[in-house]
Amino acid sequence: MKRWAFHLILYLVLSAFSYDTVWAQPSETVSSYVLSDLQYETYPEFSRIIFCSNDKVDFVSYELDDPYRIVIDLLGVSFCELQERVEYDEGLVKSIEIVETPYVQKPQGLDEYFYAADYIIITPRSGFPYTVSSAENGRIIAVDIGTAAPPGIKVSMVSPVQDYGPESALDKQTIEKDRPDAGKRTIGGEPITESAQETTIDENIIDYINFESIDDSILVVLSTKDEMAYTARRGYYPVFNIVLKPQGPLFTDLEENAEFDTGYIKSVKIVKDKNALAPKTLDKYYYPVEYVVIEPAVDLPFDLYSNDDGTISILEIYYPDVKEDIKEIAEGEKKKEAIAKAQEKEEEEELKRAVRKELLTMLKEEIRKEGFLKEEKISELKKEELERRKKEVSQKVETIGQEVLKDLFVKGKGTLSLSQSQSIAIENSPQAKTAKEEVKLAMLKKRDAFRALFPNVKLKVSHTVGDVLEDVAFTEEVYGIEGEHPLYQGGRLMNAYKQSKVNVDLSEARYKKIEHELDYKAAEAYHNIVTAIMNIRLQQQLMKEAEPILRLAEKRHAAGLSTNLEILNVQSRYNQIQFQIATAQRDLALARFKLQQAMGLDISNDDVDISEVDLELPFRVIDINLYECLEAAANNHPDMLVNKFLVESNEYGEKIAKGKEGFRIDLTGFYGKADSYYNTEAKNLQDDWNIGVKVSKPFWLATPSYSFTKEKTSRKVGQTDRTGTTVNAGEIAIFDKDAFAIGSEIEESKIAKQKAENDLIDTRRQSALSVKESYYNYQEAVIQVKNSLEKVRFHEEAVKVARVQSELNEALQSQLLESLIQLVDEKSVYIKALSDYNLAIIKLNNAIGIRDYFKID
Repeated sequence: MKRWAFHLILYLVLSAFSYDTVWAQPSETVSSYVLSDLQYETYPEFSRIIFCSNDKVDFVSYELDDPYRIVIDLLGVSFCELQERVEYDEGLVKSIEIVETPYVQKPQGLDEYFYAADYIIITPRSGFPYTVSSAENGRIIAVDIGTAAPPGIKVSMVSPVQDYGPESALDKQTIEKDRPDAGKRTIGGEPITESAQETTIDENIIDYINFESIDDSILVVLSTKDEMAYTARRGYYPVFNIVLKPQGPLFTDLEENAEFDTGYIKSVKIVKDKNALAPKTLDKYYYPVEYVVIEPAVDLPFDLYSNDDGTISILEIYYPDVKEDIKEIAEGEKKKEAIAKAQEKEEEEELKRAVRKELLTMLKEEIRKEGFLKEEKISELKKEELERRKKEVSQKVETIGQEVLKDLFVKGKGTLSLSQSQSIAIENSPQAKTAKEEVKLAMLKKRDAFRALFPNVKLKVSHTVGDVLEDVAFTEEVYGIEGEHPLYQGGRLMNAYKQSKVNVDLSEARYKKIEHELDYKAAEAYHNIVTAIMNIRLQQQLMKEAEPILRLAEKRHAAGLSTNLEILNVQSRYNQIQFQIATAQRDLALARFKLQQAMGLDISNDDVDISEVDLELPFRVIDINLYECLEAAANNHPDMLVNKFLVESNEYGEKIAKGKEGFRIDLTGFYGKADSYYNTEAKNLQDDWNIGVKVSKPFWLATPSYSFTKEKTSRKVGQTDRTGTTVNAGEIAIFDKDAFAIGSEIEESKIAKQKAENDLIDTRRQSALSVKESYYNYQEAVIQVKNSLEKVRFHEEAVKVARVQSELNEALQSQLLESLIQLVDEKSVYIKALSDYNLAIIKLNNAIGIRDYFKID
C-alpha cells in the first residue's frame, strides 16, 4: 500500500472512533445545546478564545464596524450559565459579551442560572486579523486574533503534531506565508532577535525547536540539518526537567533560553558545550550544543522517538490523568459531582479510549518509519468537510423556510420573472436607447479617424476650349491622378485614432452603467411586489382562520360563557385583521405602480397582471470573500470603467494637443497626360507631373514654413517644348491664430485629464464603499433570515399551545386570535427578510458590476 493511502485510511479510521470526527452529521439547526466553558489565552503575537459545548455548534461569523467587533452568531438554540460580559486587561481582546435571546423558553433540567444565548460579540483592541475555526465534532469554536494568528486550530487527533502553537513544525510553506517573521529561527514560535541567516555548511545544526499540543500530550519537536540521535533522562536539579543529550557534534544559533507561560512546558534551555568550539565555516552566532533541557510544569511521563532519516525527533510528554486533575481542582459539592460525572463518562467510553490508544500507537510507529502525515491531504479533507457543513446548514434553513411558507409560494402563470422585468425596463428606457445611439456614433467616428491615416486621392480630367485670334481656336486636355497625404503631424492622426477606439469602449461602459442602474431599480420594484403579494395572502389566510374564532366567541358570549370584555377584545382583533388586509391591498397597488414605472410602462394604460409574477424568494448561504469582491469591482463596475476610459481618452487628447506644437509635413503630387494645341495641329498627349513637400512648425506666436515643388508640364499653346520648374519657397505667418490657440488647447487638455483622474479616485473610493456596504448588508440579511425564521417557528409552537388550551377552555378565544396575529406578523417579517436577502445579493452584484456574479440557485 502506498504511503499516502495508508495515512488516509488511518486518518479516517481514527476519526471514526474519535470524539472529534469529521464524519459526524450536524445536529438540527434549532436543537438545544449548552455552552459549558469559555477560555481566554494570550500568546506573544496573538490571543485565542475557545468556546466549549456539549454538542455540535453551527455558527456564522462576521464583522461589525464603528466600533470594530467580531460576531459569532450561533445557529440554533444554546443555553449557558457563563458570565454575560467579561473584560480583559491583557492580550489583544478588550471584552467578550454573550447576548441573550429573551423569547426562548428554557428546557427542563436546567437551573435558574441558565439563559438562552443568541450570539457572541468579541471586541478586540484594534482591527487585528483573525481566524475562526471549529473542532471536527463541532463542540469547540476557536477564535485566534493577532498579527500572526495561526491559520486555524486543529482539534482532532489526525497527527501527533497539532497547530496549537504560534508556529507549526509541519508546514514550512504555511509559516512563510502567514507569519511576518517567517525565516527567523524560533524556539516554540518565539522569533530570535539576533540575525541568523541560513548558510550552506557541512556541520549538523538545529534548525528549530517547537512545541505542539494534542489531546492527551504535548510534543517538543527538534529539527536538525542531518541525522541526529539523542538520549533522554530525567533531571531533578534545581527542579524537575528532561535532559536531551545529542549523540554527536551539534551546533545552533537559537536563543539559549525561552520561557513560556502556557501549557505544561515552562521553558526550553540550550546548554553550551564549553569544551568544544564552533568551526570556522559557521558565523559568529553559532555555538556548540551540550544538552537541551526541557522544564515541564510537573513531573510527567515522556517518550522519545524520531522519523526515518533522524532529522526530526519528538519528545512526547503525557498529560496527567483527568481524574487526578478533577480531584485537585474541584472543591465542595461540585467536586463530588464532577468526579461522579467523570467516572460515569470514563466507564461509558472505555472501549473507545482503548481503540484510540491502539490507533495512536500505530500512528507513532508509522511516524518512526515514514515521518509525518501529509498536511495537504488533511487540510483538503478539512476544507471539504467545512464546505459540506456550511451547505447542509444553508439547506436546512432553506428547507425549513419553504415548509413555513409552503402555502404562500403559489405560482401563477410565472410568465413575468425578474430577468424579464429587467429586460423590459432596458428596452423601454429612453436613456438606454440614447446610449445605444452614442455607441453607434462612436463606431462611426472610429471609422473616420482610421480613414484619416491614409492619403486623399482624386482622378482629374480637364478639357478646355478657347481661341487666340478671331479665327484661331485651341484646345487643352489634362488626364491624371492627384494625391495629398499628411506624412507627419506630430502624431495627432494616430493618437486621434487611438482616442476614437477608447471612446467606443467609453460609450459602451456608459450604456452598461445605465443598464445596471435600471437592473437594480427593476429588481427592487419586483421584490416589493412579490413581498406585497405574499403578505396579502398571509392576511387573507389569517382572516379565514379568524372568522370561525369570531363566530365561536359570539356564540359563547350569547350563551353567557364569556364576558363583554372578551367579545369586545375578539372583535377588536378581527377588525385589526381587516385593517391589515386593507393596508396590504394598498401596499400591493403601490408596488404594482412602482414596478410599472421601473419597467417603463404607462401607468395609466399598461397594467401588470399579478398572476404572471413569478413568486420566488430563494435562500442559500454563500461564502463571499470581501477582498475578492473589491478586486472584481475595480475591474468591472461601470462607473470605474467609465472613469478609466475617460482618463485614457483625455490622455490621448493631451497628446493630440501637444502634437500641434511639432512639425507638420504634407506631401502633394500629380501624374498624368496633357496637351495644349491649336485646332489646326495634331493632338499629342505627353507626361505631365508635379511633386511638392511642405514643412511647417509653430514657434511662439508665428508659424514659419518651407515648401519645395518640382514639376514638368506639357507644352502650352504657342510653345514648342515642355516646361520644367523647381521652386523653393519660405514664409512666416506672424501672429498666427492657430499658433495662438495651441497653448490654450494644451492647458485645456491637461485640466480635462486631471479632472478625469480626480473623478477616478473618487469613483474608486465610492465603489469600494458601495461593495463594503453591500457585503455587510448581505451578512446582516443572512442573520436576519435566520433570526426571523426562529421567531416564526417559536410562534408556530405558541399557536399550537394556544389552540389546544382554547379547546380545553384553558385559554380565551382572544388569546388564540392574538397568537395567530403574532404568527402572521412574524411571517411577514420573515418574508421581508427573504426579500432583503435577495436584494442584498443583487445589490452586491450591482456594486461589483456583473449581474450574476453571485447566484442564489
